[in-house]
Amino acid sequence: ILAQARSRARFALIGGARPETCQRGGLVVAMRVKSPRGCQKCLRMQVLGDLKTQVKAQQAQLAAMMRRHREMREEGEALRECLEASGVLAPARFSASLHRRRF
Repeated sequence: ILAQARSRARFALIGGARPETCQRGGLVVAMRVKSPRGCQKCLRMQVLGDLKTQVKAQQAQLAAMMRRHREMREEGEALRECLEASGVLAPARFSASLHRRRF
Protein backbone atom coordinates (compact mmCIF):
# COMPACT_ATOMS: atom_id res chain seq x y z
CA ILE A 1 0.00 0.00 0.00
CA LEU A 2 2.86 2.32 0.81
CA ALA A 3 4.31 1.74 -2.65
CA GLN A 4 0.93 2.49 -4.25
CA ALA A 5 0.64 5.73 -2.31
CA ARG A 6 4.16 6.74 -3.35
CA SER A 7 3.34 5.98 -6.95
CA ARG A 8 0.19 8.12 -6.80
CA ALA A 9 2.03 10.89 -4.98
CA ARG A 10 4.72 11.07 -7.68
CA PHE A 11 2.15 12.12 -10.24
CA ALA A 12 -0.23 14.10 -8.05
CA LEU A 13 -0.41 17.85 -8.44
CA ILE A 14 -2.46 19.62 -5.82
CA GLY A 15 -4.26 22.76 -6.92
CA GLY A 16 -2.19 23.14 -10.08
CA ALA A 17 0.91 24.21 -8.14
CA ARG A 18 4.33 23.51 -9.58
CA PRO A 19 5.57 20.23 -8.08
CA GLU A 20 8.76 20.02 -6.05
CA THR A 21 10.80 16.94 -5.32
CA CYS A 22 11.33 15.88 -1.74
CA GLN A 23 14.91 14.99 -0.71
CA ARG A 24 13.80 11.63 0.63
CA GLY A 25 11.74 9.11 -1.29
CA GLY A 26 11.63 11.11 -4.51
CA LEU A 27 8.04 12.19 -3.90
CA VAL A 28 6.60 15.03 -5.90
CA VAL A 29 4.38 17.28 -3.81
CA ALA A 30 2.59 20.58 -4.40
CA MET A 31 4.32 22.34 -1.52
CA ARG A 32 7.87 22.25 -0.25
CA VAL A 33 8.26 19.96 2.72
CA LYS A 34 10.76 21.23 5.25
CA SER A 35 11.94 17.87 6.54
CA PRO A 36 12.02 14.29 5.32
CA ARG A 37 9.98 13.36 8.38
CA GLY A 38 7.16 15.58 7.11
CA CYS A 39 7.08 13.59 3.88
CA GLN A 40 6.66 10.36 5.77
CA LYS A 41 3.87 11.84 7.88
CA CYS A 42 1.98 13.06 4.80
CA LEU A 43 2.47 9.72 3.13
CA ARG A 44 1.21 7.87 6.20
CA MET A 45 -1.86 10.10 6.32
CA GLN A 46 -2.59 9.35 2.67
CA VAL A 47 -2.14 5.62 3.25
CA LEU A 48 -4.43 5.75 6.29
CA GLY A 49 -7.03 7.59 4.24
CA ASP A 50 -6.82 4.94 1.52
CA LEU A 51 -7.12 2.18 4.13
CA LYS A 52 -10.19 3.80 5.68
CA THR A 53 -11.83 3.99 2.26
CA GLN A 54 -11.05 0.32 1.59
CA VAL A 55 -12.35 -0.74 5.02
CA LYS A 56 -15.63 1.13 4.48
CA ALA A 57 -16.07 -0.49 1.06
CA GLN A 58 -15.35 -3.94 2.50
CA GLN A 59 -17.78 -3.35 5.36
CA ALA A 60 -20.49 -2.48 2.84
CA GLN A 61 -19.70 -5.62 0.82
CA LEU A 62 -19.75 -7.76 3.94
CA ALA A 63 -23.11 -6.33 5.02
CA ALA A 64 -24.56 -7.06 1.56
CA MET A 65 -23.18 -10.62 1.64
CA MET A 66 -24.64 -11.19 5.11
CA ARG A 67 -28.07 -9.98 3.93
CA ARG A 68 -27.92 -12.24 0.87
CA HIS A 69 -26.82 -15.21 3.02
CA ARG A 70 -29.74 -14.65 5.36
CA GLU A 71 -32.15 -14.48 2.40
CA MET A 72 -30.74 -17.67 0.84
CA ARG A 73 -30.91 -19.51 4.15
CA GLU A 74 -34.58 -18.56 4.54
CA GLU A 75 -35.28 -19.66 0.96
CA GLY A 76 -33.56 -23.00 1.58
CA GLU A 77 -35.53 -23.59 4.77
CA ALA A 78 -38.80 -22.70 3.01
CA LEU A 79 -37.97 -25.04 0.14
CA ARG A 80 -37.17 -27.88 2.55
CA GLU A 81 -40.46 -27.31 4.39
CA CYS A 82 -42.38 -27.41 1.09
CA LEU A 83 -40.65 -30.63 0.00
CA GLU A 84 -41.30 -32.26 3.38
CA ALA A 85 -44.95 -31.14 3.39
CA SER A 86 -45.52 -32.55 -0.11
CA GLY A 87 -43.98 -35.89 0.92
CA VAL A 88 -41.17 -35.70 -1.63
CA LEU A 89 -38.51 -35.41 1.09
CA ALA A 90 -38.53 -37.38 4.33
CA PRO A 91 -37.13 -35.37 7.28
CA ALA A 92 -34.96 -38.30 8.44
CA ARG A 93 -33.53 -38.74 4.95
CA PHE A 94 -32.74 -35.04 4.72
CA SER A 95 -31.03 -35.07 8.15
CA ALA A 96 -28.93 -38.10 7.19
CA SER A 97 -27.90 -36.52 3.89
CA LEU A 98 -26.99 -33.26 5.62
CA HIS A 99 -24.94 -35.16 8.21
CA ARG A 100 -22.99 -36.97 5.47
CA ARG A 101 -22.24 -33.70 3.65
CA ARG A 102 -20.84 -32.11 6.78
CA PHE A 103 -18.35 -34.93 7.36
